[in-house]
Amino acid sequence: MKQSLIVAIILSYTIALSAQFSIAVTRPNELSLKSVHIWNCMIVNQSNTTADCYLHGIVTENKQGKLGEANSAVFKVPVGVMDINSTNYEVLLPEELLYKNKQYEEHILRTNALPNGEYTICLTLHDAQTKSVLSRNCLSLSVNHVTPSSLITPFDKSEICEPNPLFTWTPYRGGLENTSYNYKIKIVEILDGQKANSAIRTNPCFFCESDIENPFYQYSIAGLSFKEKQKYAWYIAVVDGKKELSVSPVWTFTWKECGNVQNEESGNNDEEEEKDKTPENLKIQGRNYFFLSHFGQAQDVVTINGNKLNFYFENRDGMKKIEYSILDSNKSPILVKDSEVHDSYNYFTADLDAANVLPDKKYTLRILCDNAEQYFLTFSIQKQ
Repeated sequence: MKQSLIVAIILSYTIALSAQFSIAVTRPNELSLKSVHIWNCMIVNQSNTTADCYLHGIVTENKQGKLGEANSAVFKVPVGVMDINSTNYEVLLPEELLYKNKQYEEHILRTNALPNGEYTICLTLHDAQTKSVLSRNCLSLSVNHVTPSSLITPFDKSEICEPNPLFTWTPYRGGLENTSYNYKIKIVEILDGQKANSAIRTNPCFFCESDIENPFYQYSIAGLSFKEKQKYAWYIAVVDGKKELSVSPVWTFTWKECGNVQNEESGNNDEEEEKDKTPENLKIQGRNYFFLSHFGQAQDVVTINGNKLNFYFENRDGMKKIEYSILDSNKSPILVKDSEVHDSYNYFTADLDAANVLPDKKYTLRILCDNAEQYFLTFSIQKQ
């Protein structure tokens, strides 16, 4: 009977004591299996006296299970609120390490961080004398390191003249398993005397586009026209919704009108068609051209207004001759043309009426080069 009474008194004391304490785990600035990074918390002592306590901490990962477990030293919890963070970790020392995952420890030694994953930190506050649980709290968090993309084209500090340039970059690496992210491109004008990074941070978008699935983007014909001799800054971000997970370096380019530009004279369509067939393949001012690249097979379908398809590509490999054709949905050619080409940019116009192209159907423009390279553009014409 006496023993039962003692147990009841201790139990009542423990229940009363635990009701006076609470703990909330707070996210650390960094997380590794170094136990100091799991102790971030806020303890509230609503009793009337300072208490001797210790913390028990466990880190788990959803797939790997327990990664680390430790007990802190006994420390005093004053009345009121006590924040434990990097400024006062010493009160928890010396700590007792109960378990650590060797594989994760090796990764941390190499990278000073945990690998990507879904983690849970649980902290339990114990009374030092009775070892009873006073309060317990867990925090779930994601570690999601995504390697920034490296920019490829347009080259940094280059001069370009294409009205619809192709922006390319390397794919991101990393990210949580079974999770895919999109890209965002931001282009801004650089003011006189302004640095590129400052322009990106402070200037409004000259052109911004999100939800890009592939590591390339051709400047939209709906975008603002680039200005003569204007300098621009651009970068690529890997995004999860609206959150930027990583960003590329900032590059710049200057836009200048191409040197090989002809003026378009209204009311002389026959003469224009003859100009398009000349070996120079010059750009006709006033026309919007689509840029063809090796990436074209994966691009979205572009919509053409009217009966002319204007396109261009860059000859970097000394090619002398090409064949361009329009293919129907069965990949059968319905229009085939040959042309000589020169180095650098070559501009063409295809007559869609001659190919009997119908509205709202998908077609493919293919360029076959004399070195066996191919370029593609998938398109449809808008119903009038």
